[in-house]
This record gives sequence, structure tokens and C-alpha cells, in this order.
Amino acid sequence: MTNKSSEIIINGESHNDLCVGIDLGTTNSVISIINQKNNGELVSKVVDIPRAINRMNSSSGKNRLETQKRNILPSCVYYNDENNYQPIVGDFAKDQFALRPHLVAKSIKSQMGEEYVQGLSENIPDKTPAQISSRILSHLLRYTEEIYKCGKITDAIITVPANFDSSMCRATIAAAELAGIKTKNQDGTDRAILLSEPNAAIYDFINQVSCGEIPNTVLDLSSPKKVMVFDLGGGTLDITLHEIKRRGENLETLKVDEIATNRYTLLGGDNFDKVIAEEMYKRFLAKYPDVTIQQQLIKQKESLMPKFISWAEELKKDINLDDSDIFDSNWGDEDDEEEKRYSVGGNTGSNFSYDDDFTKKEVESILESFMGKELVYSNYKDVDGI
Repeated sequence: MTNKSSEIIINGESHNDLCVGIDLGTTNSVISIINQKNNGELVSKVVDIPRAINRMNSSSGKNRLETQKRNILPSCVYYNDENNYQPIVGDFAKDQFALRPHLVAKSIKSQMGEEYVQGLSENIPDKTPAQISSRILSHLLRYTEEIYKCGKITDAIITVPANFDSSMCRATIAAAELAGIKTKNQDGTDRAILLSEPNAAIYDFINQVSCGEIPNTVLDLSSPKKVMVFDLGGGTLDITLHEIKRRGENLETLKVDEIATNRYTLLGGDNFDKVIAEEMYKRFLAKYPDVTIQQQLIKQKESLMPKFISWAEELKKDINLDDSDIFDSNWGDEDDEEEKRYSVGGNTGSNFSYDDDFTKKEVESILESFMGKELVYSNYKDVDGI
């Protein structure tokens, strides 16, 4: 092994010496690097990635985009029709979805494996989920290269849901290749660049236990353990069962075996947002009982829904944030929390505004259909009929 500049030569192939992992998510994406300490401990660091956050006027009187560094990048691509459909990735793109949904690729991971993307303007040059996903990957890689001055990053691991089928995996690999990541070895064989998200979570958990960041009392790995991973993302749900045990006589090495994986994955935060948005739309109509106005708003529903979906996501995040604060501090009265009202709404882009509020209990009631509380263990025999 020889080291030249920022590259490592292994078996005649060059590899960038920066260890990179990417979570290409439905809602958000993250890129991280791993460093190894002198004592052998592995430390991961999420990279703060610049992105456009809003449009502002410059001193010249022309609009320009204000940028900011954040560690979580919205998985949204806005194709600016005022600049030859130049793609813009991140927060600004996400905000444009409510205004110009036909120019914004959002939750594209849910379409991986499909031949063409649905719902976008025909004028947009990127036609496939792989092409759009490559824009997100390229954004993450380009700024990581600039921040660490490491040259072109061509080696990276990308996490995917455990139940991604072969066509979805091929689309993810195609996106990686378009973004400049090597997907083939010199002999033409495939590189293993995909890692299932539950496995990634377990490996990170094991590393934190090994490094003492998580106490052994949380999960004692001195004996074999069966671990269930529940991963509910923006568009996918993974429930997987694993066994973690020592590898033979090598007590320093842990082996992770997959025991079972759930079959149904197309459920996530996007589904929650749509159901909440539908309830908001129903309340919106109820605020304007005049038949003529209601008919007008019903005709405008398709153009109105992106706004309601954005408000639904913000509502959900506000409630989750409050729950996280209470959990961390052990403060707060549960009854008071359930009665707190969260304001939503604003300008709908039509002649009629929407102003409303919800309690946590009301939102939970809206999402009740996803909980499956009426199901019992014996229902698994007829799972296809549920």
C-alpha cells in the first residue's frame, strides 16, 4: 500500500483516503466521514453542507440566493425555469414545492425503480429517479470535497432500505455512478457500495458501545443478543431482526446476522403528512360554507395541496420537537401537553387564507388508521388480505 497525495493505492486501484458514508433519504440526506483515532476508535462526523436557503436582493438589485451550512440536506431538487432549469438542491428547493410543485422533485426515493419520474414538468431535463438522485449525491460530494480539500471523492457507501428490491438498488447504483462514485472494480465486478439502513444503524450502535459512548447496560454484547431495528423514515419502513454475537474465538470481533425482514416498506412520514393535509383541507372548506366558494376551492385542490402538505410536515415536526424536549428534561405535564394548540396555515396562494390549530391528541387521532391497533397476532396468517 502506498499513499500518494489524497489517494491510497490498493491492488493497483486508487482509492480516496476519506471514508465517506451517505444516507440518501426520502425526506433528508446526510453525508458523514469516519476518522480513526490513534487508539483504534472510529469516530464519525456529519458534514455541514452549504445550500441555498432563500432568495434575497443584492446591492446590484438582482436576486441572489443566500446560502447556509447545515448538517441535514432536504432531499429536494428545484429546477429553476428562469435559468435553463438549473437544479438547486436543499432548503430553498423544498420551500419552492409549495409554490411550484411541477418544478420540484420531492421524496424521489419513493420512485426509485420506476422508469420515469411522475409529477414534474416535461421541460425538466432529468427524467429518471436515478438522474434526480444523482443531483442530491453530487451536491453532498462536491461540498465535502471543498471542505476537506481531498480531491475527487469516488469511494462512498450509500445506505438503502433493507427491502429495496433489485430495480431500486440498480437505480441507486446508477445515481451513484452519475455522481462520480465508482461502482465497478477494475476487473468489471460490482463494488459493494450499498448497505442496508438497519445494518448501518446496528454497526453504529456497536461502535458506540465499543467506544464507551453507550453504556453496556443498554445492550450487553458479552453474550449473543437478538435485536430488532425499527426504522421509520420519510417514505419507507424497515423492521428487521438481527442476532449479534462474538465471531468464533475472536472475542474482539462482533458478527451481525440478519434473521428476518418485513415485507412491506412503502410507509413513512410522507403518508402521515398527506393524511394530516387532507384533514386540513377539509377544515379549510368548512371555514367557507358558501357553495360557490367551496366549488372554487375544490377545483383548486391539486394546486392547494402542496401548501397543506408543507404545513402538515411543520406541524408534525413542532409536536415531535416538544416531545423530545420533554423526554430529555423529564419536565412537562402530560395533560397540559395534550391541550397545547399548535398554529398552522397562512396564505394558500388563492383568494382565501387558512388559519387553524391542532392539539397533539387531534393529530394522533388523524393518524390512528396507521397504528393497526385492531390487529392481533393471528392476523399474520392473512396479512395479504389486511
